[in-house]
Parts: sequence; structure tokens; C-alpha cells
Amino acid sequence: MAGGDAVSVEYLDPEGRRACRGLWEEAFPEDSVRYNDWYFQTKVAKNRILAAVRENKHGDATSDGGATSDGGAVMGSGKANVTFGDMHSDGKTARPSPSAHDILSMAHMNPYTMVVGDREVDSFYIVGVATREKLRHRGLMKRLLQRMFADLYSERMPFVFLMPVDPKIYEPFSFAYFCDHVPMRLRPDVSVVAHKVAFDLDLLAAWINETISEKYQVYARRDKAYLELYFEELAYENGTVTYYCSGPTQPRPMVAIEAYWGKDQETLRSFLVRGDIYEVAGDPKPAYMARIIHLPKMLSCLHLKDSCEKDGLTATICVEDPWIAENNGAFAWRLGKTGSEVRRIGDAGQALPEDVLCISIPDLTQWVFGYRPLDELAVVKPLPDWTQDVRVLRGVFLDEVV
Repeated sequence: MAGGDAVSVEYLDPEGRRACRGLWEEAFPEDSVRYNDWYFQTKVAKNRILAAVRENKHGDATSDGGATSDGGAVMGSGKANVTFGDMHSDGKTARPSPSAHDILSMAHMNPYTMVVGDREVDSFYIVGVATREKLRHRGLMKRLLQRMFADLYSERMPFVFLMPVDPKIYEPFSFAYFCDHVPMRLRPDVSVVAHKVAFDLDLLAAWINETISEKYQVYARRDKAYLELYFEELAYENGTVTYYCSGPTQPRPMVAIEAYWGKDQETLRSFLVRGDIYEVAGDPKPAYMARIIHLPKMLSCLHLKDSCEKDGLTATICVEDPWIAENNGAFAWRLGKTGSEVRRIGDAGQALPEDVLCISIPDLTQWVFGYRPLDELAVVKPLPDWTQDVRVLRGVFLDEVV
């Protein structure tokens, strides 16, 4: 860094989170002022922001103001590694909050409750990953992601996800695509009635969750709070929502929701449809990438197929993970009809059973989320017989956009 300043990696406190807007606007000039106002007043108040912060020669960040030590998104339990403004154990901030000038790189971690199979887990949607233009390719993002992986592993978070501008940025850190965007529209032969009137948000959330779960096992759970933010976000980008109802009886049941947004150019924000009254309107395109963080917690979401003759089995899986040491090695995976358990049994180099599955974290991600079958992945063939009995997740639905 210029002048020999050191750089620390830390979670920004409320004042620091507001100060990072300068870097956001530098990195994402296409966002409107109106949208940024909403994002920093609403989303940033509830998320975590991990940042690389410039320190002066005395080890303190230069600052335009005082510090506050409270605030920040907290999910689940076991947050010993999460600190704001480099806080001491007594709750006092060790130094002032960084100014906009001192924030060199950042990653926003927006919290979501995800449905994964038959359970709900905490996850983060990683957005706003940015580094000041003159400081790119100096390893700052690497340091952020390493800290993020370590902290979230200690919290037993199964996975995180993001929508990449360029997948090559994240592939070196073992992110892999796990969800496509599939353009869809209502079939022209289906008779529907369009409504613009808003529905009760609790009922609407239940309808959306039920509709998504018809086809997918992994999605962001909707509730009233989720939808309130969703509609606020749409409003700040001149969005509109249309509800479609169809059927021979009155009142006609709702069958689809379509939302558009865009201040300068209107684009489709989301489309949800129930049943088979839609058609595919274009080729699927890879959209979201995921990164498994806590391997045992992630694999615990899987279980044996109902068709498996056995009530349980124990398999051996050898995982290659160059970034999270706890995931790198050999594991005993005990699967049942309702879940599974994983325990570490050694390192990757030790003698292993013949029916071991050796797999990298990116390939494992694509397999367990149902994105690609094992026989299409770069794993040793022939595949162990037991892999045919594992019920992987039935697809991912995401339409989160920032």
C-alpha cells in the first residue's frame, strides 16, 4: 500500500458500513442514487460487511469521525469470530471507524433463511464484492474470502451463494454454479385474468413458498418481512407486479406472479407460476454460484432415497478443499432415510476403502444441489455403488438480485 500502510480485515461497524457507500458507487456506477439510498438505509442496516481497511503507521485507521461499536447482522449462534470495528472483548472499540478513504475492498453478506430439503438453514448472499480500481489484483479479495470462510465455518453455515459478473473471479476459491436462470412465460393458450391489487403478505408468502416447493427443494423462504423488503426494492426501481388468476370457479385461484422493474429500461425482475401453464422462453443460463462452507452441516441435509432397500449405510468420501482445511480430508458419511451424519476419519493421503468417492468441493457442490450428476463430473470412475442410493437435492430456485 502507498506509504507502507498496513491493511487489516474486519467487519465494519454501523459508521463504517455507511462509509463504504463511496466504494459501492465507484464500483457500481449503474445503480441509481434512489436505489442506493434504499439499499444503504435498509439492507446495510441488517447485513455484515467484511472489508480490507487501510491502517496508518500507528496501526490506526484514519477517520472522519467517532466510532460506534454496536450493530451488525447476527445469525444463528456461535459468533465469537464476528467483531465490528475491531472490538475488544470488553465491548470497547479499539480504534475509530474507518473513513470512506480507508475502505479498500469489501464484501457485503446479506442474510437469508434458506429452505434446503426438509429443513431451514442460515445462509448469506454475497454481493457488493469490490476493490478500489488501483488496488485490484493485490490479494485483497483473497484475504476477505479467507476470513469469511473461517468465520462462517465456525458458525456451521452450510453454504453461501452469489451471482457472479465473471465466474473466473470466484472459481479459484471453489465456488461453482448451482442454479440456472430459465426464462419462462405463460402459455398463450392459457386464459388468465390480470390483477394489480396487492394480496395479504402472509398469504402471498405461503403461496410463493408452496409454488416454489412444487419443483425445487432449495430456495429463499418467503415471509411477510421478506416481501415487505421485496416490494420496497421494486418501488425504488419503478417496479410493477401483476397477479394472474385462472380457473372455472369464482374466486379464481392465483396461478402466476410477474414483476418488472427498471428506471431507464424495464426488465423482468421475477416470474413465478404454478402448475404446467408456462413455456420456456429461452435457453437456460448459469446464474448463481455456491460455496460449501461447513461440509458436515451441508451433507446432513441429504439422505437415502426412499427406494433404497437399506435403512442406512456408511460410506467414505474424500474431499479436496484447498481453502477450508477442516473440509479437506476423508470422512465417514452415515446416511439414513431422514438425514445423515458426517465425521472426519483422516487425511486425503491415507489408505481408503475401494468404494471411496473422491471429489473436489466444486464438484461436490454441483452434485449435492442436483445441478449435475456424478457421471458428468471430474470424479474417478467407476462410481461407488452406494452413490446411486443418495437422494441429492432436487434443484435450486433463486431470483435474488442486487
